[in-house]
Amino acid sequence: MKLPTYFSMICLALTTASVHAKITHSELAENMAKGLRLLSFESGVEPVWKTEQERLDLKRAEKNFFDVTEVFDPDAPLVQLRKTTTLANFPPPSHQGAVKAVLAILSLPNIQKHVNDLSAFHDRYITTPGGTAAAKWVLKTVQDMIKKYPGTGATVKHFPHNWPQNSTIARIPGKTNGPVTIVSAHVDTINLDYGRLYDRAPGSDDDATGCAALLEAFRALIASGFKPTTPVEFHWVSGEEPGSLGSQAIAKSYKEADVKVKAMMNIVLAGYVKPGTPQVFSLMPDHVDGNLTKFLASIIDTYSDVPHVTNSECGYACSDHVSWYIHGYPVCFPMEGNLNQTDFYRHSALDTVDVPGFSWEHTFEFSRIVCAWMYELGA
Repeated sequence: MKLPTYFSMICLALTTASVHAKITHSELAENMAKGLRLLSFESGVEPVWKTEQERLDLKRAEKNFFDVTEVFDPDAPLVQLRKTTTLANFPPPSHQGAVKAVLAILSLPNIQKHVNDLSAFHDRYITTPGGTAAAKWVLKTVQDMIKKYPGTGATVKHFPHNWPQNSTIARIPGKTNGPVTIVSAHVDTINLDYGRLYDRAPGSDDDATGCAALLEAFRALIASGFKPTTPVEFHWVSGEEPGSLGSQAIAKSYKEADVKVKAMMNIVLAGYVKPGTPQVFSLMPDHVDGNLTKFLASIIDTYSDVPHVTNSECGYACSDHVSWYIHGYPVCFPMEGNLNQTDFYRHSALDTVDVPGFSWEHTFEFSRIVCAWMYELGA
């Protein structure tokens, strides 16, 4: 696959405004010391300072934002993102026999166990004991898989942050050091009921389903002995709920280290089918790479009987994929349904596997797509 240069990818993904941010280094340090948070609501527009309570209220109002407090650079120019990019061409699926053999390894009981284990934590918020323990659970679970199936040379490590909950990154090395393929889900949960931030937040659908789909896809790949040509990574990310904190930190670190990324896919909300509606993969149309989204559609057509549709636009700071999009990487984002048909119970104590519409079958299909997408891009 021929990829454009990193510089050209950046240029295609964004346009640079003519002014730099007005926030100074001293203001950044002073306000961070006061506990204030710097929130970005629109690309190319100056971020604004908010209190922790104001950030929570905005989240409750379903206002999308990036919390850029830890990653903001006062010396960098403000940038205006384009709605879509076409950064590379992706060939049609061509490893059907090998992929179907890997898909046969996937286990629905394993997915169910992972979702139930993650949902058993009181909550998985980034600053609570439950959140910290959940990240450790993910690391231990992946370590046990690698110990059982060591043949691929897979590795796993924590990516530490400035808050207690770490992200976790597992990597299957490639035969070459070519561009890496990444799939991501977020570990953290939040309860947005008023006065209940640290109350029960099982997050069964948001996003234990995504985490479980990745865990089982990773297990199937290493159990099969998959040795990709280019490396593949699985990210279980901290801090999506309060403003994509973890994904911003990781994506920025990859950019600064000049890591080439072939493709990135975000899996959030993967286990709910609104009663009375058909089961679908709903593909995000904005702040994504058009060619990569078409490739994802071809993966679904080839390896799943579930149809795909085009989602409604989610806008800036929708979820973790945009953290990568900002840095000029090709991204795509499938969801369990249209934005107005996703799990009504998320961000509350009611986000469990027992609600009407929760679908183990849907989560299993997501794991199949993750597995096939990673194999076809890494092979």
